[in-house]
Amino acid sequence: MQGNPNLNKAILWAAASLDALITVQEVKGIFAGLPWFNNNWGRDTFISLIGSTFCLNNFQDAKEILEAFAAFQIKDSLNEYYGRVPNRITLKESIYNTTDGTPLFVIQCLNYARNSGDTNFIKKNYPVIKNALLGALKYYVDKDCLLTHKDAETWMDAVGPEGPWSPRGNRAVDIQVLWLGQVQATATIAALLNDTTISALCSRLEPKIVNNIKNKFFDTLAYKIADRITTEGKLDFSERPNSLFATAESTLFKNEFERFKYFSNSAKNILLSQGVLSLSYKDKNFHPYHEYPPFYPKDAAYHNGIIWQWNTGIAVDNLCSFGLQDTAWKLTQTLTNQILNQGAVGSIAELMEVYPRTNSNYTKLSGCFSQAWSLAEYIRSFREAYFGITTDALSNTIAVTPHIPSGINYAKFIVNYKDSKFLYEYQTTGDKIIFKFTPARVNSSVKVYFKYTDVKQTIALNFCMDSTAAIITAITDKSGLARLLFNKTVQISKTNMKQQLTDKKLTSSVNNFLLAHPVYNKNLKCFAGKAYPLIPFATIKHSNPNAKVIYDKADLPFDEKYTYPQNSNFRAGISDILNFNLSEDGNLYYFTILLRDLVNPGWHPEYGFQLTYLAILIRNSNSNFCNTVNKNSNYILSDSLSYNKAIFIGGGIEVSNYDGKIIAQYIPAQTDITNPLGNISEKSLRFAIPKRLLGKINNKCKITLLSGTQDDNGGAGLGIFRNVTMQVSEWSGGGKTNSNDNIYDELFIP
Repeated sequence: MQGNPNLNKAILWAAASLDALITVQEVKGIFAGLPWFNNNWGRDTFISLIGSTFCLNNFQDAKEILEAFAAFQIKDSLNEYYGRVPNRITLKESIYNTTDGTPLFVIQCLNYARNSGDTNFIKKNYPVIKNALLGALKYYVDKDCLLTHKDAETWMDAVGPEGPWSPRGNRAVDIQVLWLGQVQATATIAALLNDTTISALCSRLEPKIVNNIKNKFFDTLAYKIADRITTEGKLDFSERPNSLFATAESTLFKNEFERFKYFSNSAKNILLSQGVLSLSYKDKNFHPYHEYPPFYPKDAAYHNGIIWQWNTGIAVDNLCSFGLQDTAWKLTQTLTNQILNQGAVGSIAELMEVYPRTNSNYTKLSGCFSQAWSLAEYIRSFREAYFGITTDALSNTIAVTPHIPSGINYAKFIVNYKDSKFLYEYQTTGDKIIFKFTPARVNSSVKVYFKYTDVKQTIALNFCMDSTAAIITAITDKSGLARLLFNKTVQISKTNMKQQLTDKKLTSSVNNFLLAHPVYNKNLKCFAGKAYPLIPFATIKHSNPNAKVIYDKADLPFDEKYTYPQNSNFRAGISDILNFNLSEDGNLYYFTILLRDLVNPGWHPEYGFQLTYLAILIRNSNSNFCNTVNKNSNYILSDSLSYNKAIFIGGGIEVSNYDGKIIAQYIPAQTDITNPLGNISEKSLRFAIPKRLLGKINNKCKITLLSGTQDDNGGAGLGIFRNVTMQVSEWSGGGKTNSNDNIYDELFIP
C-alpha cells in the first residue's frame, strides 16, 4: 500500500505465518497455534479458513481441509455426536467436544463454493452437510428451535478442577447465530441441488430461529443481548464479545438504528483500542492478567477478561458497518504493530493482557505466540471489512462495499473471480475519494455491485453494472457530493444509481460512539488472595537429613492396573509407586515419593515434572473422617482407611480436610525452577508440610497413597486425576472394566 510500507510488511508477514500453520498431520488442516496447539482443531480451522485460504486465493488447500474434516463426521445416527465433525484431529484420535465446529464447517462449505465456483464439491459433500442438520435436530435442538450444548462446548472452553471457568451452557448467543447461519447455508445448498425436502425444512426453521433469538436473548428495554440462557432458563447478561456476533447479523434487527443501539451497549465495556475484552472490565469476575500466581491459575483468566485477539475481526466488522472504520483502525493498528515489533515478530499471539505489568510500558502477550485465527481475522478484515470485497460465484456477483479508514490513502490489489481478475484501486486526492474497479482478465460473466456509505457525511452511493469490460470509477468528495464515471461501454439507468441521505438519528449516535478506557482496579475480586494460607517455597523445599523416620515403605514395580495414554509424554511408570518415606522434626513433616519414572515435558518447568498426580490420605483422628476421595479419583476407601486429612500433589500441593475444605496450598512460581517439587533424574517428589496443618502423625496412623495421571485441562494449576476409559486413547488411559476409579497404583501404610 503506497505510503504505508509497514502495513504492507505486516500483511505479508501475517500471510506467511498463517500459511506456515497449514499442515498435513494425518490429514490436511490448520494448526490452531504454536507451540501449544499443534493439532488440527476444527473450530479454529474453520474460523481461520477465510483469511488463510479464500482471501489469498488458495482454494485447493481450502477444499482439502474441508474434505478432510468431512471424512471424520459421525455418521451413526445412534451416536450422540451424530452429524458432528471433529473439534480436533490428532495422529491418534478424533475429538467431538464442540458445538460450534459443525455449523462453522457447513458455513465454510458454502463460502468455499461461493469463492471458488466449485459446485462439484457441494454435490460430493452434500450428504455430510445434510447429516450435520439432521444430527443437530435429533440430539441438540430444543422446542424453540435453538441449539443446545454443554457448558464447555463453545470457544470459551476452559475447564478447571471444579468445572468450566466460563460456563456457557446450554444456549449461548453466538452458537445460535452460527446455527442460524448453518440453516441458511444448508437451505441455499439444498435449493442449489433441488432437494425440496431439506429446503422446505430449513425454510420452516429459519424464521423460528430468528424470532426466538430476538425473543429469548434480547432485552428490548435496555437494548442488551444475553450471553446465554442457562439450563434452568435464566438469562445471563455477562458482557462478553459473543454478543458482537449477533449484532453483526442484520436479519435480527428491525433497522440499522436498532442494531447500533444493541451494538453500542454490547461494546461499551469490552471494546478497547488494543482489542476486545473476553469479559467486561466492570464484571466482578474480571481478570486483567493471564498468568498471575499465586492469585489464580491462568485458565481462570482465559475467557474472563484478557483480550482474545481473534475477536478484533468481528469488532472491525461491526464498526465498519456503522461507518466507524477509523475507530476500527485503532484496533487493527495494535495488531500491525504487534506483527512488526512485539512478541514473535511476523505473527500475532493468541492473547493480550489488559494492563501493562509493573515497570513495563507494554501489555504482555500470552498463550500461543502464533495463533491461526488471530492472523486469519487480521487478513480477512482488510478484504471483507475495509475494502469490502465479497464474491459469489453461485450467483455470478461481486459486491464492493468499502469502509476504508483514513489511515489508508492508497491501495491496489487483484481480486480473483473464477478464472477472471479485476484490479481494485483506492486513492484519496485532496478532498476526493476515488475507487476504481478495472477488469484485468475477464473470462466469466459477472455483475458488480458497488455501495459506498459514509455515515458521518450522510451520503450513500449505489450502483450495479452488467458489463465485465468496463472501468468503474466512483468519486465522492467532502462536500457530500458523489458521482460515477464510466467508460462508454457501460449503460447505467437512473434506477441503478442513487445518492441518498442516511438516517440522521443513526448518524448522531454513531458520531458519539467511544471506545472503553478501563482504569486499573486494585480491588478486583481476583486480586483478593486466597481464603487460606499459602505455603512458602522455602518451607516446601526445606530439608533435614536428621529428621526422624516415621514410615518407609516400598511397593512392587510394574503393578499399575491401567494402560497409560498414548501421547508420548505419558511414559510408562510415571504413576508406578516404588517407595514412600515420611519423616519429621519439630515443625515439619518431610515426604519423599519415588516412582518408576517421572517426566517433565517442559510446559511448566517450575514444577519439575508433570502428568503424575498423587493423593496422600491420612487418618490420624477417630472423628470427622471420609472415605470418598476427591479430584476426579472416583475412588472409595474402606471404612478402616477413611481419612481426615488429604494432600494432593500435581501442579503444586493442596492440603485439605475430610470435607474437601482447603487448609493450605503451595503454588509454584517461575523462580521455583531452581529446586522444583519434582526431580526427574531421581524420579522423586520431595516436599515438607508444616505439622500444624496436618496434626499429629505417628506410626500408628494409617496412610493411603494413590497415584494416577494428571489432567490440568491445559491450563496449569494443581489439576485432577485424569479419566481412564475402557479403550486407551491419546489423552485417556485405558483398561477400565467394572471399576469406576481413575487410580493406577495404590500403597497402604503401614
